[in-house]
Formats: sequence, structure tokens, C-alpha cells
Amino acid sequence: MICPHCKVAVHEAWILVGDGAVTFDESEATGIQYLICPECNAPIIEVVSGPVEDDGDFVLDENDHPVITDEKIVYPNSSEIGLSEDIPDKYKEDFIEALTLVNQSPKASAALSRRLLQSLLTEVAKINGGPLSKQIEEFCSRKDIPSIIAESVDAIRQVGNFAAHPMKDNSTGEIMQVEPGEAEWSLDVLRGLFDYLFIQPARLKRRKDDLNNKLQALGKPTLK
Repeated sequence: MICPHCKVAVHEAWILVGDGAVTFDESEATGIQYLICPECNAPIIEVVSGPVEDDGDFVLDENDHPVITDEKIVYPNSSEIGLSEDIPDKYKEDFIEALTLVNQSPKASAALSRRLLQSLLTEVAKINGGPLSKQIEEFCSRKDIPSIIAESVDAIRQVGNFAAHPMKDNSTGEIMQVEPGEAEWSLDVLRGLFDYLFIQPARLKRRKDDLNNKLQALGKPTLK
């Protein structure tokens, strides 16, 4: 999963609070579980539901883990998720929505991420027309794109398996079957793309402006 605090992919080593369910009825238990992000040490808390034993505890799988049929992150909430001010609001909003949904509905999250990726390729990278896979191919073939960015964006086609699921390629806004890990991987790729398309250029511009101000104060030619 993607940590909603630091946005780094982490292994889901959840710890169930107490010995079992907080509340239960004849068919379903509800409880609370948490994990501590190994990257930023911040807690993530979920309310979870699943089938119940006669004693009120969760049914366990073959690895003695609770069988969870529904889960929802309650801390942090979506309003506490922050992104760089250098990223335009319309792209941040789509990313936050996809991030918020990644654990509750990977299908919806992946669909939003594909739509956001296509918007970035069309509107920012200026690659128009054709299905998403063709836009990715053109983007990755550009000589000015760093290899690490090109490889990560191109991997979306492999993780998403567009060849096996052509509807994904032609209609990125639809909710459909996704490959395991596709939703989380797509968010990681989008974060790297945000950094390349928005954050780094804005940082370089600020540094250039600062240097030009100093050069101008010294009566020297400024950088073009």
C-alpha cells in the first residue's frame, strides 16, 4: 500500500487491536487494526470487517491472519494528505482521490490514475490522440525524458497488462478488473511524473530567479 503520510510504498503488516472484534453479530465482526509506517514512523488506522467465529473473534486464514472482507482507513483522513504547491490543483485533486480509494477500491483507484496519466501526457507532455498505450510509447521514446521516468511510465503498460485487457487502453475512465498491485504502482509512477513535470522545473526556476537577482544586483548579465 501507499503510506498516506509520506506517500512511500510499504508492506501491509497490520496489527489487530485487542484479541479480536470490537463489535460482532452472528455473521460479521468489526474491529480496528493499525500499522506504523517504517519510512516515516506515522500510524495508519483502519476499521475492518470480516466473518466471525462463535466466540466473537475474526475467522483466521491458514496463516492465522484475520479474514478481512472490508476495510477503511480512518486515520489519516483525505484532508490531511498534502502534495507540493507546485502541482496544479486539478491534478492534485485527481491524485488525492485515487490515493484515498486505493485500499477501498483498487479498481476505481487504478481507473482514476490511468485517467490522470492520460491527462498529463495530453495536456502537459502535449501528446495528443490515440489510446493511452500509444501515448505512453511516444512519451517514453522522447530523447529528453530521463530513463528512470520513461521506464517507470512504460511499466504501467506491463503492470496493467493492456494487451490482455484492451478496454483499459481505450477507455481509461472505466472501472474494470486491475492486476494485483496496479493501483499502488500507478500512484508511485504519478508521483515521479509530478516531480519531473512540475516540482523540478519549479525548483530550478526559483533557483535561476534567485541567481539572476544576485547577478543583477552586481551589475552582471543575467542568465537567459
